[in-house]
Amino acid sequence: MLEKQYTPGGLPIRVEIADGMVRIVSDRPLKQTVVAQPEAATSTLIAEIKADYKVAFGKHIDIQDDSFIVEIWGHLYADYLLLKYSKILRYIFMFGLYARFRRSCETIDCGEYEKDPNRWLWNKLVPFRQLLARRLGNIPSSRFSEG
Repeated sequence: MLEKQYTPGGLPIRVEIADGMVRIVSDRPLKQTVVAQPEAATSTLIAEIKADYKVAFGKHIDIQDDSFIVEIWGHLYADYLLLKYSKILRYIFMFGLYARFRRSCETIDCGEYEKDPNRWLWNKLVPFRQLLARRLGNIPSSRFSEG
């Protein structure tokens, strides 16, 4: 496993790279960087991750850029909604489900089909990429100040 730090927007974004899998720490630096410049920051981050993956494993990771981007944005937007509407969502997602969803937003596991059972979902959501970019761009970065 390779641990790296990237700074596409000036803030440190922590990433772990393993064979067929990339794990991005979804903390305040990632959130603020992506919200500030969804397209540019995420594209740069993915390009750097993919370049390091190629060097480390001698092959390209089999995740299309659009699917990779939508997965990152989808996790960030879900986290934002879970925090913004936490009072009501705690009642809707009872029996620990709300906490499980929040935990799943702490790290973003992006993997190839064999390693990521949700890859099909992110591929299906690619047509909504521009809508998601606009939504993320409208989130005040202060909403992510708590990490």
